[in-house]
Amino acid sequence: MTTWKLEADKTALIREILNIDNSELIHQLRTYLHKHASSGKVEDKDFHKTYTRQMIKEFCGAWRDDRTAEEMVDDIYENRSSVKRDATNIFNE
Repeated sequence: MTTWKLEADKTALIREILNIDNSELIHQLRTYLHKHASSGKVEDKDFHKTYTRQMIKEFCGAWRDDRTAEEMVDDIYENRSSVKRDATNIFNE
C-alpha cells in the first residue's frame, strides 16, 4: 500500500467518524481509541524504566579506573594508528 493510499484511507475514515450522528457511539469510539492509543505508550514507559534500572544495577560502578579523562584519551590515541589532533585549533585550519 502506498503512502498516498494510506493517507487517503485515513482521511476517508476520519470523514466517516465525523459524520456519525450518535453521541453514545462517538463516546464509545473515543473511549476505545483512548484506551488503545495510550495503552502502548504506558507499556513502553514502564519497559524503558525497568530496562534502565536493570542496566544501572548491572553496570553502575562496574567501570573501575583511576585515570583522568585526559589520560584515557592519551591511552586511546597511543593505541591508534591515527594522529591526535589538537581540538582547539580546528577552526584555524
